[in-house]
Amino acid sequence: MSVSYYDDYPEDHAEIRIPFNTFDSNDPSASVTVTDLVDADIEVHADGDVTPIATDGASVIINFAGETGSHMILIDSSVDAAYTTGTEYAVKVVGVTIDGATVNAWVGAFSIERAGGVLALLKGGTDGLAAHTTLLLDIPTVAEFNARTLVSASYFDPAADAVANVTLVATVTTVTNQLTAAVLADAVWDEDIVAAHATADTAGLIISQLTKRSVTWATAVASGSMLDQMADDGTAAFDRTTDSLQAIADGGGGLTAAAVADAVWDELQVDHVIVDSFGILASEIATLQTTTDGIPTTAEFEARTLVSASYFDPAADAVANVTLVATTTTNTDMVAAAPTAAANADAVWDELQAAHVIADSFGILASEIATLQTTADGIPTTAEFDARTLVAASYFDPAADTVAIVTTLTGHTAQTADHTASIAAIKAKTDSLTFTVANVLDANALRINSAVVVGDGNATPWDGA
Repeated sequence: MSVSYYDDYPEDHAEIRIPFNTFDSNDPSASVTVTDLVDADIEVHADGDVTPIATDGASVIINFAGETGSHMILIDSSVDAAYTTGTEYAVKVVGVTIDGATVNAWVGAFSIERAGGVLALLKGGTDGLAAHTTLLLDIPTVAEFNARTLVSASYFDPAADAVANVTLVATVTTVTNQLTAAVLADAVWDEDIVAAHATADTAGLIISQLTKRSVTWATAVASGSMLDQMADDGTAAFDRTTDSLQAIADGGGGLTAAAVADAVWDELQVDHVIVDSFGILASEIATLQTTTDGIPTTAEFEARTLVSASYFDPAADAVANVTLVATTTTNTDMVAAAPTAAANADAVWDELQAAHVIADSFGILASEIATLQTTADGIPTTAEFDARTLVAASYFDPAADTVAIVTTLTGHTAQTADHTASIAAIKAKTDSLTFTVANVLDANALRINSAVVVGDGNATPWDGA
């Protein structure tokens, strides 16, 4: 079985991780723990050396994260000088117990800045960090610049020091040999945009076509461009005589306020029935006219100009859902006498509870309150508790009073001796068991598939009789 390689590390790395697993010898898919494994059982060998590193900085976490069979070795490479750059290391465990067997096994490998590796290339060589560090050391610090503490030879001498990729020209003696920002700006803004910039698809040509060149729409505006799509609705080409801003302003096209108003007021009501919209609100307002047609105006009310038949006649006009009774002249025509407040209160308090059993009603609440008195009658008062004035029979007697769902045991003292004897018998049997390996019961197989086994499985092979 191959050993996993666990990466390349920089020198003096504090925690190199080597995970490994242990499995059941009879079922490789079942994880088991490892016993007898301590830090001293871990060996680290450098470049195939048979002698392990004396102070290897290795420790182990058995059953990592509480999971049986998953373990983690941690190595601190800063603890020993044997951990050096350009070196390969192999890690193994020695003399550990797995599933009852003693095991020696390689569990992983790693390296420290291995030759040709990424870390080694970054830190060394002509293009590595070391070379760049040397170059950076030659750059003066801010303090050195400010203090001018560098020797004269360290400063750049334009008369003697060459500059890479720069070709010297004749010495400039006056500023007229150089371009200034003002000169450049003048050249840009004074450029003849028509004469000097006529190349197709250039910014110069496009800008000149906006104001300085006589062009047609078809030649200056590409089909499908933003301007073309803004001007053309897809059904007809742009026509300046009718589609230009001036033509629209002069009434040659576009919508007028009158046209918009006509379209709004001529819209059919049936096309606008969305709930809570202004369309449905306008339709509902329209129906109010029919409703209000039968309502007299204020002037008609005050002048009484309506005909008599238009007014309500209580003697002849019927009122919906109202049944007339005999004419009442006094309150005594309905009852013998008007009930007093006392009579109403009596009627409320004398009402039978059985007639008012609606859940969550005040009637059922009053009935439930009434039952509290019966429940509370059997509860002694604070004074009775304090004074112990209750009769003795009211207190619980453990010798005579029964407790619900509790069965009393008898003869328990005599049974204790029987229990002790039974426990001693069980202990005698378990003491005879043999455990050569901790938590593993020794056993001798006498039969396999009902056949007697002969041989000791060592010098003499096992065989059926």
